[in-house]
Amino acid sequence: FLPPLNSPPTSSSYCIKYTVHSVTHLFSFSSFLSVCCIPMNCIDSFGLIPVAPQCTPPALVGTHISGVVVDTVVELSLVQVYVNSESYAIPSRIRLPLPPHAAVAGLLVHVGDKVLVGECREREEARREYRRAVSQGQTAALLSQEAPDILVQELGNIPPSSVIEVEVRLVVELTVGVDGALRICIPTGIAPRYTPAANLPGPPKLRHRILEVWQSFVHPDAYRRRCCQPWYPLYPLWVMPVAWRQRTAPVAFSLALEVEAHSDIVKVDAVSHALDWEPDADAANRGIISLCHEKERMHDDLVIDLTTASPHEPRVDLEVSPDGSAAACITMVPDFDPTPEPTELVFLVDCSGSMQGGRIASAARALEVLVRSMPLSCVFNIVSFGTSFRKLFPTSQPYTEDTLAQALDATRRLSASMGGTEIVRPLRDIFGKRVAAGRARQVFVLTDGQVSNTSSVIEEVRRNAHNSRVFTVGIGNQ
Repeated sequence: FLPPLNSPPTSSSYCIKYTVHSVTHLFSFSSFLSVCCIPMNCIDSFGLIPVAPQCTPPALVGTHISGVVVDTVVELSLVQVYVNSESYAIPSRIRLPLPPHAAVAGLLVHVGDKVLVGECREREEARREYRRAVSQGQTAALLSQEAPDILVQELGNIPPSSVIEVEVRLVVELTVGVDGALRICIPTGIAPRYTPAANLPGPPKLRHRILEVWQSFVHPDAYRRRCCQPWYPLYPLWVMPVAWRQRTAPVAFSLALEVEAHSDIVKVDAVSHALDWEPDADAANRGIISLCHEKERMHDDLVIDLTTASPHEPRVDLEVSPDGSAAACITMVPDFDPTPEPTELVFLVDCSGSMQGGRIASAARALEVLVRSMPLSCVFNIVSFGTSFRKLFPTSQPYTEDTLAQALDATRRLSASMGGTEIVRPLRDIFGKRVAAGRARQVFVLTDGQVSNTSSVIEEVRRNAHNSRVFTVGIGNQ
């Protein structure tokens, strides 16, 4: 099913086809495909993927992002251009990452000389209408939300030898940092997602067996140790995304953001990519952000920080539409006078297989900073988790020289060897313990966030918001 690691396959679609085939027949389970990483600019089997396995994936030839930033809101237009090189019409599917705090505001699909304009429908009604149009031989498009941060765009009957331009329009609320800087974050890929056993189909024993196999393949060396085993076709579902990322080639990529801030713009930080900032000659609160290079390897999210002269100044923005209706946005920052109170600090650290390499090292460094910064009056605990979880102390302990030494020793011994990312179970255990009288519980979660049951995690936190506050520390590749 898969050649040795040192001789990568010449046709990624061939590997996908037979990997899916083997998983479906051996385990009656194909939803492991949710782990595939899909960069926006990959020209192999990411982005626009043919539904029919014998088809050649349409090639991505360009990605273009434009938009207008007005105070704390940005209106984005994400455009991807593909070419269908087949001599016949094909159906295809696109999976797109959705920025945080975003809402879909429009959809346009240019296929040859046709322009498809999206309209809102109930999910099932939209799907029925899409299938009916495809069955009648019409070119059709369907945009739906697969997960809180993933959109799925289906295209039916793409004409042969045609250029496909997919434009998704978004309205995004920007996040504001402690220093008042506005952060523009545009995700460029979908990370591998771990699916907990409870979310898998089939009987419990089969689900846990699948996860055992999954966990045994979180490191490339596992291929050489286990390739003779009957279940080894599962291996590509974890390792192939890594190989695909390595083969990702730069494509034409453009960025043009018009910025209009409430006060003068004093700094523009290019956190992730080399950018050009062109301030307006007539107004210090305006300017244009663009990329320095025409071609990029979009492995990292596009992140830009804007710092203005008066970030916390109360303000009102009024917008009037052509039909005469108006909308107002009031922005203000409340002035708190926080009073220190005794706390219980719990650090929940992801030690699953996806944290291997630099990620677990980054998590250890972040945990050490947090541990050394704790207030002297607190009690604390460290919980590491994967498929199971373990605690440093049976219950939270006072912050002393002895407990600090134990915590630092545990931090140095962290390893990404605990299997899958079962985050709900340790959260329930933490929330199930009574909070000490007179203390406030603060939970810090250090993770790469690569789970498919995001909604379950958020709901668990929401149910316990009355007695615990949860903060996340995202761990990436750098």
